[in-house]
Amino acid sequence: MTLLSSRRAAVLVGPQGPVGPQGPPGAQGYPTPPLTGTTVLTAISGALSWAAGGGGGAPTGTGLYYAVAGVMNAAAVAFNGDVSQGALSGSNVPLTVTQAQLGAVTWASSTGVQIWSITGTATLSQTSISSATQGSNLSLQPQQSTQATNFGGGSLLVQLQTPGGSGGEAQLQILRGGTLIAAMGAMTGVGAGNTYAWLNPGGSLSSTNYALRSDGTNAYVNAIGSAGVVNFLAANAIYLTAATTSLTWGASATAALAQVSISSATNGANMLFTPQQSTQATNNGPGSAVFAFAAVNGSANEGQLQITRGGTLIFAAGAATGIGAGNTYVWVQPSGTPSSGNYTFRSDGANAYLNATSGGNVSLMSGNSFCALLGTAGFQLLNSGITNFGGGVGVFGIPTATTAPASNPTSNGVVLYNTPSAAAAGAGSLTVRGSLGAITSVAGSGSSGTVNSQTQTTFPLWGTCETVSSATPKIILAISTVSGIGGYISFTVTSRATTTGTGITVGATSVSEYRLGYQNIGGTVAVSTAGITLITGTNQTSQTALTAPVLTTSISTNVITILVTNVALCTVDSSVEAIIVQS
Repeated sequence: MTLLSSRRAAVLVGPQGPVGPQGPPGAQGYPTPPLTGTTVLTAISGALSWAAGGGGGAPTGTGLYYAVAGVMNAAAVAFNGDVSQGALSGSNVPLTVTQAQLGAVTWASSTGVQIWSITGTATLSQTSISSATQGSNLSLQPQQSTQATNFGGGSLLVQLQTPGGSGGEAQLQILRGGTLIAAMGAMTGVGAGNTYAWLNPGGSLSSTNYALRSDGTNAYVNAIGSAGVVNFLAANAIYLTAATTSLTWGASATAALAQVSISSATNGANMLFTPQQSTQATNNGPGSAVFAFAAVNGSANEGQLQITRGGTLIFAAGAATGIGAGNTYVWVQPSGTPSSGNYTFRSDGANAYLNATSGGNVSLMSGNSFCALLGTAGFQLLNSGITNFGGGVGVFGIPTATTAPASNPTSNGVVLYNTPSAAAAGAGSLTVRGSLGAITSVAGSGSSGTVNSQTQTTFPLWGTCETVSSATPKIILAISTVSGIGGYISFTVTSRATTTGTGITVGATSVSEYRLGYQNIGGTVAVSTAGITLITGTNQTSQTALTAPVLTTSISTNVITILVTNVALCTVDSSVEAIIVQS
Protein backbone atom coordinates (compact mmCIF):
# COMPACT_ATOMS: atom_id res chain seq x y z
CA MET A 1 0.00 0.00 0.00
CA THR A 2 1.48 3.36 -1.03
CA LEU A 3 0.51 6.67 0.64
CA LEU A 4 1.28 9.68 -1.55
CA SER A 5 1.84 13.40 -1.20
CA SER A 6 3.07 15.95 -3.72
CA ARG A 7 6.74 15.21 -3.21
CA ARG A 8 6.77 12.57 -0.52
CA ALA A 9 5.42 9.07 -0.34
CA ALA A 10 4.86 6.80 2.63
CA VAL A 11 4.53 3.07 2.15
CA LEU A 12 3.45 0.35 4.52
CA VAL A 13 5.31 -2.91 3.85
CA GLY A 14 5.79 -6.14 5.61
CA PRO A 15 8.95 -8.22 5.87
CA GLN A 16 10.63 -8.87 2.54
CA GLY A 17 9.62 -12.22 1.16
CA PRO A 18 11.30 -14.40 -1.49
CA VAL A 19 11.58 -12.97 -4.93
CA GLY A 20 9.13 -14.56 -7.30
CA PRO A 21 9.53 -15.16 -10.96
CA GLN A 22 10.04 -12.08 -12.96
CA GLY A 23 7.20 -11.20 -15.24
CA PRO A 24 7.56 -9.74 -18.63
CA PRO A 25 8.75 -6.18 -18.71
CA GLY A 26 6.03 -3.60 -18.41
CA ALA A 27 3.42 -6.12 -17.23
CA GLN A 28 0.29 -4.58 -15.60
CA GLY A 29 1.44 -1.14 -16.78
CA TYR A 30 4.13 -0.97 -14.08
CA PRO A 31 7.77 -0.28 -14.81
CA THR A 32 10.05 -3.33 -14.66
CA PRO A 33 11.61 -3.66 -11.22
CA PRO A 34 15.35 -4.22 -10.86
CA LEU A 35 16.38 -7.68 -9.69
CA THR A 36 19.01 -6.56 -7.20
CA GLY A 37 18.76 -4.83 -3.85
CA THR A 38 15.70 -3.68 -1.98
CA THR A 39 13.52 -1.45 -4.05
CA VAL A 40 10.20 0.23 -3.53
CA LEU A 41 7.61 1.21 -6.10
CA THR A 42 6.86 4.88 -5.61
CA ALA A 43 4.67 7.45 -7.24
CA ILE A 44 6.00 10.95 -7.64
CA SER A 45 3.83 13.53 -9.40
CA GLY A 46 1.76 10.68 -10.82
CA ALA A 47 4.75 8.80 -12.34
CA LEU A 48 5.59 5.31 -11.07
CA SER A 49 9.21 4.22 -10.60
CA TRP A 50 11.30 1.82 -8.63
CA ALA A 51 13.63 3.29 -6.09
CA ALA A 52 16.06 1.89 -3.63
CA GLY A 53 14.88 1.60 -0.03
CA GLY A 54 16.24 4.50 1.98
CA GLY A 55 17.92 4.62 5.33
CA GLY A 56 20.83 2.60 4.12
CA GLY A 57 19.00 -0.71 4.25
CA ALA A 58 15.83 -2.70 3.66
CA PRO A 59 12.67 -1.93 5.75
CA THR A 60 12.45 -4.10 8.83
CA GLY A 61 9.58 -4.90 11.19
CA THR A 62 5.91 -3.96 10.92
CA GLY A 63 4.81 -0.32 10.99
CA LEU A 64 4.40 2.85 9.04
CA TYR A 65 7.21 3.68 6.53
CA TYR A 66 7.81 6.89 4.74
CA ALA A 67 9.99 8.05 1.87
CA VAL A 68 11.63 11.46 1.51
CA ALA A 69 12.71 12.55 -2.01
CA GLY A 70 12.32 9.01 -3.28
CA VAL A 71 14.40 7.51 -0.49
CA MET A 72 12.57 5.07 1.79
CA ASN A 73 13.35 5.24 5.49
CA ALA A 74 14.30 1.76 6.55
CA ALA A 75 12.91 1.87 10.10
CA ALA A 76 9.16 1.50 10.79
CA VAL A 77 7.43 4.42 12.50
CA ALA A 78 4.85 3.77 15.26
CA PHE A 79 2.33 6.18 16.89
CA ASN A 80 2.73 6.83 20.64
CA GLY A 81 1.87 9.49 23.20
CA ASP A 82 -1.85 10.36 23.28
CA VAL A 83 -2.95 7.92 20.50
CA SER A 84 -2.66 4.19 19.75
CA GLN A 85 -2.52 2.55 16.31
CA GLY A 86 -4.78 -0.35 15.33
CA ALA A 87 -4.43 -3.02 12.64
CA LEU A 88 -4.61 -1.84 9.03
CA SER A 89 -8.07 -2.04 7.51
CA GLY A 90 -8.11 -1.63 3.75
CA SER A 91 -6.73 1.79 2.97
CA ASN A 92 -7.28 3.12 6.55
CA VAL A 93 -4.91 3.41 9.48
CA PRO A 94 -7.12 3.17 12.68
CA LEU A 95 -5.95 5.56 15.38
CA THR A 96 -7.48 5.80 18.90
CA VAL A 97 -7.03 8.96 21.01
CA THR A 98 -6.67 7.53 24.50
CA GLN A 99 -5.67 10.69 26.36
CA ALA A 100 -4.68 14.32 25.92
CA GLN A 101 -1.77 16.43 27.06
CA LEU A 102 0.28 13.29 27.79
CA GLY A 103 -2.25 11.92 30.22
CA ALA A 104 -3.50 15.15 31.77
CA VAL A 105 -6.89 14.27 30.32
CA THR A 106 -8.26 10.73 29.89
CA TRP A 107 -11.60 9.18 28.96
CA ALA A 108 -13.34 6.26 30.61
CA SER A 109 -13.74 3.57 27.93
CA SER A 110 -17.21 2.44 29.09
CA THR A 111 -18.91 5.82 29.79
CA GLY A 112 -16.90 8.32 27.79
CA VAL A 113 -16.43 10.44 30.93
CA GLN A 114 -13.56 12.88 30.52
CA ILE A 115 -11.16 12.90 33.46
CA TRP A 116 -8.53 15.56 34.29
CA SER A 117 -5.67 13.96 36.16
CA ILE A 118 -3.90 17.14 37.18
CA THR A 119 -4.34 18.59 40.67
CA GLY A 120 -4.79 22.22 39.56
CA THR A 121 -7.83 23.85 37.98
CA ALA A 122 -8.82 21.97 34.83
CA THR A 123 -9.79 24.29 31.99
CA LEU A 124 -11.92 23.88 28.89
CA SER A 125 -11.47 27.06 26.86
CA GLN A 126 -11.20 28.59 23.42
CA THR A 127 -8.24 30.56 22.18
CA SER A 128 -8.50 34.32 22.33
CA ILE A 129 -8.93 36.45 19.22
CA SER A 130 -7.30 39.78 18.54
CA SER A 131 -9.99 41.15 16.26
CA ALA A 132 -12.58 43.61 17.52
CA THR A 133 -15.46 41.23 16.93
CA GLN A 134 -17.34 39.27 19.57
CA GLY A 135 -15.74 36.01 20.60
CA SER A 136 -17.38 32.79 19.39
CA ASN A 137 -19.76 30.90 21.63
CA LEU A 138 -18.66 27.76 23.46
CA SER A 139 -21.51 25.26 23.13
CA LEU A 140 -21.98 22.20 25.34
CA GLN A 141 -24.67 19.99 23.82
CA PRO A 142 -25.89 16.82 25.59
CA GLN A 143 -26.88 13.90 23.43
CA GLN A 144 -30.03 14.34 21.35
CA SER A 145 -32.54 11.72 20.27
CA THR A 146 -33.68 11.30 16.66
CA GLN A 147 -36.44 8.81 17.46
CA ALA A 148 -39.51 9.69 15.42
CA THR A 149 -42.27 9.93 18.03
CA ASN A 150 -40.85 9.66 21.58
CA PHE A 151 -37.68 11.65 21.90
CA GLY A 152 -35.87 13.91 24.30
CA GLY A 153 -32.39 15.22 24.81
CA GLY A 154 -30.01 14.26 27.57
CA SER A 155 -29.32 16.57 30.49
CA LEU A 156 -26.18 18.57 31.17
CA LEU A 157 -24.95 17.24 34.52
CA VAL A 158 -22.50 18.93 36.85
CA GLN A 159 -21.58 16.30 39.42
CA LEU A 160 -20.15 17.82 42.59
CA GLN A 161 -18.67 15.72 45.38
CA THR A 162 -20.18 15.46 48.84
CA PRO A 163 -17.41 16.72 51.13
CA GLY A 164 -16.25 14.96 54.23
CA GLY A 165 -14.71 16.24 57.41
CA SER A 166 -13.60 19.84 57.14
CA GLY A 167 -13.74 19.84 53.35
CA GLY A 168 -15.57 22.72 51.71
CA GLU A 169 -18.65 22.50 49.55
CA ALA A 170 -18.21 22.76 45.78
CA GLN A 171 -20.37 25.04 43.64
CA LEU A 172 -21.02 25.79 40.00
CA GLN A 173 -19.47 29.25 39.67
CA ILE A 174 -19.54 31.95 36.95
CA LEU A 175 -16.78 34.55 36.75
CA ARG A 176 -16.59 37.77 34.73
CA GLY A 177 -13.11 39.15 34.19
CA GLY A 178 -11.94 36.95 37.06
CA THR A 179 -14.61 38.23 39.48
CA LEU A 180 -17.27 35.88 40.84
CA ILE A 181 -20.73 37.05 39.72
CA ALA A 182 -22.88 33.91 40.16
CA ALA A 183 -22.75 30.54 41.87
CA MET A 184 -25.05 27.63 42.62
CA GLY A 185 -24.75 24.73 45.02
CA ALA A 186 -24.55 23.87 48.71
CA MET A 187 -23.03 26.10 51.38
CA THR A 188 -20.03 25.05 53.43
CA GLY A 189 -21.09 24.46 57.01
CA VAL A 190 -24.77 24.09 56.05
CA GLY A 191 -24.53 20.89 54.08
CA ALA A 192 -27.26 18.85 52.47
CA GLY A 193 -30.88 19.99 52.63
CA ASN A 194 -30.29 23.53 51.41
CA THR A 195 -29.45 24.63 47.87
CA TYR A 196 -28.25 28.19 47.29
CA ALA A 197 -28.00 30.49 44.29
CA TRP A 198 -25.69 33.48 44.65
CA LEU A 199 -26.01 36.41 42.23
CA ASN A 200 -23.39 39.14 42.49
CA PRO A 201 -22.56 38.07 46.06
CA GLY A 202 -20.00 40.86 46.53
CA GLY A 203 -17.40 38.66 48.20
CA SER A 204 -16.93 35.12 49.41
CA LEU A 205 -19.97 32.87 49.30
CA SER A 206 -21.78 32.54 52.61
CA SER A 207 -25.13 31.47 54.04
CA THR A 208 -26.26 35.12 54.24
CA ASN A 209 -25.29 36.69 50.91
CA TYR A 210 -27.30 34.35 48.68
CA ALA A 211 -30.04 35.57 46.32
CA LEU A 212 -32.19 32.40 46.36
CA ARG A 213 -32.35 29.42 48.70
CA SER A 214 -34.59 26.38 49.12
CA ASP A 215 -34.69 23.78 51.87
CA GLY A 216 -36.96 21.49 49.86
CA THR A 217 -40.10 22.83 51.51
CA ASN A 218 -39.65 26.57 51.64
CA ALA A 219 -38.11 29.03 49.18
CA TYR A 220 -36.23 32.15 50.26
CA VAL A 221 -35.51 35.23 48.14
CA ASN A 222 -32.87 37.42 49.77
CA ALA A 223 -31.66 40.99 49.20
CA ILE A 224 -28.05 41.03 50.38
CA GLY A 225 -27.64 44.63 51.52
CA SER A 226 -29.10 45.87 54.81
CA ALA A 227 -31.09 48.45 52.86
CA GLY A 228 -31.64 46.19 49.86
CA VAL A 229 -35.04 45.23 48.49
CA VAL A 230 -36.49 42.32 46.49
CA ASN A 231 -38.22 43.46 43.31
CA PHE A 232 -40.82 41.49 41.36
CA LEU A 233 -41.21 42.45 37.70
CA ALA A 234 -43.57 41.84 34.78
CA ALA A 235 -42.66 42.97 31.25
CA ASN A 236 -39.43 44.39 32.81
CA ALA A 237 -41.48 46.75 34.99
CA ILE A 238 -41.34 46.55 38.79
CA TYR A 239 -44.78 45.79 40.19
CA LEU A 240 -43.84 44.79 43.75
CA THR A 241 -40.91 45.70 46.01
CA ALA A 242 -40.26 43.82 49.24
CA ALA A 243 -38.16 45.67 51.81
CA THR A 244 -37.25 44.77 55.39
CA THR A 245 -40.58 46.01 56.80
CA SER A 246 -42.74 46.78 53.78
CA LEU A 247 -44.26 45.60 50.51
CA THR A 248 -44.60 48.29 47.85
CA TRP A 249 -46.48 47.96 44.58
CA GLY A 250 -44.75 49.88 41.81
CA ALA A 251 -47.40 49.73 39.10
CA SER A 252 -49.67 52.71 38.46
CA ALA A 253 -52.71 50.46 38.02
CA THR A 254 -54.71 49.03 40.93
CA ALA A 255 -52.50 46.65 42.94
CA ALA A 256 -54.21 43.38 43.88
CA LEU A 257 -53.51 40.79 46.56
CA ALA A 258 -55.86 37.91 45.76
CA GLN A 259 -56.40 34.17 46.18
CA VAL A 260 -57.10 31.92 43.24
CA SER A 261 -60.74 31.02 42.57
CA ILE A 262 -62.14 27.54 43.21
CA SER A 263 -64.66 25.65 41.11
CA SER A 264 -66.09 23.50 43.89
CA ALA A 265 -69.40 24.31 45.56
CA THR A 266 -67.80 25.14 48.90
CA ASN A 267 -66.98 28.61 50.18
CA GLY A 268 -63.62 30.08 49.33
CA ALA A 269 -60.93 29.98 52.01
CA ASN A 270 -60.47 32.98 54.28
CA MET A 271 -57.66 35.47 53.76
CA LEU A 272 -56.10 36.32 57.12
CA PHE A 273 -54.04 39.42 57.97
CA THR A 274 -52.28 39.03 61.32
CA PRO A 275 -50.18 41.95 62.67
CA GLN A 276 -47.18 41.06 64.77
CA GLN A 277 -47.98 39.44 68.10
CA SER A 278 -45.98 39.57 71.32
CA THR A 279 -45.10 36.46 73.29
CA GLN A 280 -43.69 38.37 76.26
CA ALA A 281 -44.92 36.69 79.42
CA THR A 282 -46.51 39.55 81.37
CA ASN A 283 -46.75 42.68 79.21
CA ASN A 284 -47.75 41.80 75.68
CA GLY A 285 -49.90 43.30 72.98
CA PRO A 286 -50.29 42.91 69.22
CA GLY A 287 -49.39 45.39 66.51
CA SER A 288 -52.12 47.24 64.63
CA ALA A 289 -53.25 46.81 61.02
CA VAL A 290 -52.46 50.25 59.58
CA PHE A 291 -53.68 51.59 56.23
CA ALA A 292 -51.63 54.71 55.46
CA PHE A 293 -53.28 57.07 52.96
CA ALA A 294 -51.49 60.11 51.60
CA ALA A 295 -52.76 63.61 52.27
CA VAL A 296 -54.42 65.08 49.18
CA ASN A 297 -53.18 68.16 47.35
CA GLY A 298 -55.11 70.08 44.74
CA SER A 299 -58.24 68.54 43.23
CA ALA A 300 -57.26 64.89 43.66
CA ASN A 301 -59.65 62.43 45.30
CA GLU A 302 -59.17 61.25 48.88
CA GLY A 303 -58.10 57.63 49.43
CA GLN A 304 -60.39 55.39 51.46
CA LEU A 305 -60.55 51.85 52.78
CA GLN A 306 -63.22 50.30 50.55
CA ILE A 307 -65.03 46.94 50.49
CA THR A 308 -66.82 45.73 47.38
CA ARG A 309 -69.18 42.80 46.83
CA GLY A 310 -69.41 41.49 43.31
CA GLY A 311 -67.73 44.68 42.14
CA THR A 312 -70.24 46.94 43.93
CA LEU A 313 -69.07 49.21 46.75
CA ILE A 314 -70.75 48.31 50.06
CA PHE A 315 -68.43 49.90 52.65
CA ALA A 316 -65.83 52.64 52.84
CA ALA A 317 -63.99 54.58 55.53
CA GLY A 318 -61.73 57.59 55.34
CA ALA A 319 -61.81 61.27 54.42
CA ALA A 320 -64.31 62.73 51.96
CA THR A 321 -63.02 64.38 48.80
CA GLY A 322 -63.28 68.14 49.04
CA ILE A 323 -63.54 68.15 52.85
CA GLY A 324 -59.96 67.30 53.77
CA ALA A 325 -58.51 66.79 57.23
CA GLY A 326 -60.61 67.20 60.35
CA ASN A 327 -63.48 64.93 59.36
CA THR A 328 -63.52 61.13 59.18
CA TYR A 329 -66.35 59.36 57.41
CA VAL A 330 -67.79 55.85 57.32
CA TRP A 331 -69.97 54.86 54.39
CA VAL A 332 -72.17 51.75 54.65
CA GLN A 333 -73.99 50.78 51.46
CA PRO A 334 -73.47 54.23 49.93
CA SER A 335 -75.65 55.21 47.02
CA GLY A 336 -72.90 55.99 44.53
CA THR A 337 -69.41 57.38 45.02
CA PRO A 338 -68.61 58.16 48.67
CA SER A 339 -69.15 61.86 49.32
CA SER A 340 -69.73 64.29 52.17
CA GLY A 341 -73.49 63.89 51.69
CA ASN A 342 -74.09 60.11 51.57
CA TYR A 343 -72.07 58.98 54.59
CA THR A 344 -73.45 56.80 57.40
CA PHE A 345 -71.26 58.07 60.23
CA ARG A 346 -69.00 61.10 60.57
CA SER A 347 -66.91 62.73 63.30
CA ASP A 348 -65.11 66.06 63.31
CA GLY A 349 -63.19 65.18 66.49
CA ALA A 350 -65.66 66.97 68.77
CA ASN A 351 -69.07 65.99 67.38
CA ALA A 352 -70.42 62.74 65.94
CA TYR A 353 -73.02 62.55 63.17
CA LEU A 354 -75.23 59.57 62.29
CA ASN A 355 -76.83 59.95 58.89
CA ALA A 356 -79.50 58.06 56.95
CA THR A 357 -79.15 58.96 53.28
CA SER A 358 -82.03 59.51 50.84
CA GLY A 359 -84.54 60.48 53.54
CA GLY A 360 -84.27 57.19 55.42
CA ASN A 361 -84.32 56.57 59.15
CA VAL A 362 -81.61 55.97 61.74
CA SER A 363 -82.50 53.04 64.00
CA LEU A 364 -80.95 52.07 67.33
CA MET A 365 -81.09 48.34 68.03
CA SER A 366 -80.55 46.07 71.00
CA GLY A 367 -80.62 42.32 70.60
CA ASN A 368 -81.82 42.96 67.02
CA SER A 369 -84.89 44.72 68.43
CA PHE A 370 -85.69 48.38 67.81
CA CYS A 371 -84.97 50.78 70.65
CA ALA A 372 -85.40 54.03 68.78
CA LEU A 373 -85.84 55.37 65.30
CA LEU A 374 -84.90 58.82 64.06
CA GLY A 375 -86.02 60.24 60.73
CA THR A 376 -86.78 63.55 59.07
CA ALA A 377 -90.31 63.48 60.57
CA GLY A 378 -89.25 62.91 64.16
CA PHE A 379 -87.87 60.62 66.83
CA GLN A 380 -89.70 57.37 67.59
CA LEU A 381 -89.01 55.26 70.68
CA LEU A 382 -89.44 51.49 70.45
CA ASN A 383 -92.57 50.60 68.41
CA SER A 384 -90.74 47.85 66.42
CA GLY A 385 -89.09 50.37 64.15
CA ILE A 386 -92.38 51.80 62.87
CA THR A 387 -92.92 55.53 63.05
CA ASN A 388 -96.18 56.61 64.69
CA PHE A 389 -96.16 60.38 64.34
CA GLY A 390 -99.78 60.96 63.41
CA GLY A 391 -98.68 62.76 60.28
CA GLY A 392 -96.53 65.21 62.24
CA VAL A 393 -93.06 66.41 61.30
CA GLY A 394 -90.38 67.20 63.88
CA VAL A 395 -92.23 65.27 66.60
CA PHE A 396 -91.39 62.71 69.29
CA GLY A 397 -93.24 59.40 69.33
CA ILE A 398 -93.64 57.30 72.47
CA PRO A 399 -95.57 54.03 72.14
CA THR A 400 -97.72 52.63 74.92
CA ALA A 401 -95.58 51.00 77.58
CA THR A 402 -95.66 47.22 77.44
CA THR A 403 -95.31 47.14 81.22
CA ALA A 404 -95.84 50.18 83.47
CA PRO A 405 -93.16 50.75 86.13
CA ALA A 406 -94.05 49.08 89.45
CA SER A 407 -91.17 50.44 91.51
CA ASN A 408 -89.55 53.84 91.98
CA PRO A 409 -86.55 54.98 89.91
CA THR A 410 -83.33 55.37 91.87
CA SER A 411 -80.95 58.32 92.18
CA ASN A 412 -83.82 60.86 92.34
CA GLY A 413 -84.74 60.18 88.74
CA VAL A 414 -88.10 59.96 87.02
CA VAL A 415 -89.64 57.50 84.58
CA LEU A 416 -91.57 58.90 81.63
CA TYR A 417 -93.93 56.51 79.85
CA ASN A 418 -97.19 56.17 77.97
CA THR A 419 -99.80 54.67 80.30
CA PRO A 420 -100.83 51.18 79.18
CA SER A 421 -104.20 51.08 81.04
CA ALA A 422 -107.04 53.43 81.95
CA ALA A 423 -106.84 52.36 85.59
CA ALA A 424 -103.42 53.93 86.02
CA ALA A 425 -103.94 57.42 84.66
CA GLY A 426 -105.95 57.09 81.50
CA ALA A 427 -104.86 54.81 78.66
CA GLY A 428 -102.42 56.52 76.33
CA SER A 429 -101.60 59.31 78.79
CA LEU A 430 -98.08 60.64 79.06
CA THR A 431 -97.21 59.81 82.65
CA VAL A 432 -94.33 60.45 85.03
CA ARG A 433 -93.40 58.33 88.04
CA GLY A 434 -91.19 60.15 90.51
CA SER A 435 -88.38 58.78 92.64
CA LEU A 436 -90.71 58.66 95.68
CA GLY A 437 -93.56 57.00 93.85
CA ALA A 438 -95.74 59.95 92.78
CA ILE A 439 -97.50 59.19 89.48
CA THR A 440 -98.51 62.25 87.48
CA SER A 441 -100.36 62.32 84.20
CA VAL A 442 -98.64 65.02 82.13
CA ALA A 443 -100.99 64.87 79.17
CA GLY A 444 -104.25 63.00 78.75
CA SER A 445 -104.96 60.75 75.82
CA GLY A 446 -108.20 62.51 74.82
CA SER A 447 -111.89 61.73 74.76
CA SER A 448 -113.05 58.11 74.62
CA GLY A 449 -116.30 59.29 73.05
CA THR A 450 -117.02 60.51 69.56
CA VAL A 451 -114.83 63.40 68.51
CA ASN A 452 -116.33 65.65 65.87
CA SER A 453 -114.89 69.13 65.37
CA GLN A 454 -113.41 69.38 68.84
CA THR A 455 -109.70 70.08 68.93
CA GLN A 456 -109.02 68.61 72.40
CA THR A 457 -106.11 71.04 72.70
CA THR A 458 -104.61 72.48 75.86
CA PHE A 459 -101.45 74.53 75.91
CA PRO A 460 -99.74 77.17 78.09
CA LEU A 461 -98.40 80.58 77.11
CA TRP A 462 -96.10 82.85 79.09
CA GLY A 463 -95.73 86.63 79.06
CA THR A 464 -93.47 89.09 80.93
CA CYS A 465 -93.00 92.85 81.34
CA GLU A 466 -91.62 95.48 83.72
CA THR A 467 -93.30 98.63 85.04
CA VAL A 468 -91.16 101.42 86.49
CA SER A 469 -93.06 103.38 89.19
CA SER A 470 -96.02 103.51 86.83
CA ALA A 471 -99.68 102.60 87.13
CA THR A 472 -100.21 102.76 83.37
CA PRO A 473 -101.38 99.40 81.89
CA LYS A 474 -98.55 97.66 80.01
CA ILE A 475 -98.69 94.77 77.50
CA ILE A 476 -97.61 91.52 79.11
CA LEU A 477 -98.93 88.93 76.58
CA ALA A 478 -100.38 88.75 73.07
CA ILE A 479 -102.48 85.67 72.13
CA SER A 480 -103.13 84.82 68.49
CA THR A 481 -106.34 82.88 67.95
CA VAL A 482 -107.38 80.57 65.11
CA SER A 483 -110.44 81.11 62.94
CA GLY A 484 -113.29 78.76 63.80
CA ILE A 485 -111.86 77.94 67.22
CA GLY A 486 -113.05 79.19 70.58
CA GLY A 487 -111.80 78.48 74.04
CA TYR A 488 -111.20 79.27 77.67
CA ILE A 489 -108.11 80.98 79.06
CA SER A 490 -107.05 80.98 82.71
CA PHE A 491 -104.39 83.47 83.79
CA THR A 492 -102.08 83.44 86.79
CA VAL A 493 -100.19 86.71 87.12
CA THR A 494 -97.35 87.44 89.53
CA SER A 495 -95.75 90.83 90.31
CA ARG A 496 -92.51 91.23 92.30
CA ALA A 497 -90.88 94.47 93.50
CA THR A 498 -87.31 94.91 92.33
CA THR A 499 -86.84 98.32 93.99
CA THR A 500 -88.09 99.75 97.27
CA GLY A 501 -91.04 102.09 97.61
CA THR A 502 -93.26 103.50 100.29
CA GLY A 503 -94.24 100.49 102.34
CA ILE A 504 -92.57 98.18 99.84
CA THR A 505 -89.32 96.30 100.14
CA VAL A 506 -87.45 94.50 97.38
CA GLY A 507 -88.94 91.05 96.84
CA ALA A 508 -92.48 91.92 97.92
CA THR A 509 -94.88 89.85 95.77
CA SER A 510 -98.53 90.04 94.84
CA VAL A 511 -100.62 87.61 92.71
CA SER A 512 -104.03 87.24 91.15
CA GLU A 513 -105.92 84.88 88.82
CA TYR A 514 -108.23 85.74 85.95
CA ARG A 515 -110.30 83.89 83.39
CA LEU A 516 -111.52 84.74 79.91
CA GLY A 517 -113.67 83.09 77.25
CA TYR A 518 -113.29 83.90 73.55
CA GLN A 519 -114.33 83.02 70.03
CA ASN A 520 -112.87 83.52 66.55
CA ILE A 521 -115.35 83.68 63.72
CA GLY A 522 -114.07 84.38 60.25
CA GLY A 523 -110.71 85.48 61.58
CA THR A 524 -112.08 88.06 64.05
CA VAL A 525 -111.74 87.40 67.73
CA ALA A 526 -114.27 88.42 70.38
CA VAL A 527 -114.13 87.90 74.15
CA SER A 528 -116.93 86.81 76.43
CA THR A 529 -119.51 89.37 77.46
CA ALA A 530 -118.20 89.40 81.02
CA GLY A 531 -114.70 90.19 79.73
CA ILE A 532 -111.61 89.15 81.60
CA THR A 533 -112.71 88.40 85.16
CA LEU A 534 -110.87 88.22 88.45
CA ILE A 535 -111.40 84.95 90.24
CA THR A 536 -112.65 85.90 93.66
CA GLY A 537 -110.15 85.51 96.46
CA THR A 538 -107.13 85.07 94.24
CA ASN A 539 -105.80 88.65 94.51
CA GLN A 540 -103.24 88.41 97.27
CA THR A 541 -100.15 90.35 98.31
CA SER A 542 -97.25 89.93 100.74
CA GLN A 543 -97.16 93.69 101.55
CA THR A 544 -100.29 95.89 101.62
CA ALA A 545 -98.69 98.74 99.69
CA LEU A 546 -97.96 96.35 96.76
CA THR A 547 -101.53 95.79 95.57
CA ALA A 548 -102.32 92.74 93.43
CA PRO A 549 -101.76 93.13 89.69
CA VAL A 550 -104.80 93.87 87.51
CA LEU A 551 -105.27 92.35 84.01
CA THR A 552 -107.19 94.00 81.19
CA THR A 553 -107.57 93.20 77.48
CA SER A 554 -107.67 94.83 74.09
CA ILE A 555 -108.80 93.22 70.82
CA SER A 556 -107.39 93.60 67.30
CA THR A 557 -108.53 91.24 64.50
CA ASN A 558 -107.54 87.75 65.77
CA VAL A 559 -105.22 88.88 68.60
CA ILE A 560 -106.14 89.23 72.27
CA THR A 561 -103.67 91.56 74.02
CA ILE A 562 -103.29 91.22 77.81
CA LEU A 563 -102.17 94.27 79.81
CA VAL A 564 -101.07 94.43 83.46
CA THR A 565 -101.39 97.35 85.90
CA ASN A 566 -99.17 97.65 88.98
CA VAL A 567 -98.81 100.30 91.68
CA ALA A 568 -96.66 103.32 90.89
CA LEU A 569 -94.54 103.09 94.02
CA CYS A 570 -91.59 101.00 92.72
CA THR A 571 -90.21 99.02 89.82
CA VAL A 572 -92.16 95.80 89.37
CA ASP A 573 -91.37 92.71 87.25
CA SER A 574 -94.55 90.86 86.24
CA SER A 575 -95.10 87.47 84.57
CA VAL A 576 -98.26 85.71 83.48
CA GLU A 577 -99.01 82.10 82.58
CA ALA A 578 -102.03 81.56 80.36
CA ILE A 579 -103.51 78.04 80.04
CA ILE A 580 -105.63 77.83 76.90
CA VAL A 581 -108.21 75.10 76.40
CA GLN A 582 -109.50 75.08 72.84
CA SER A 583 -112.92 73.68 71.95
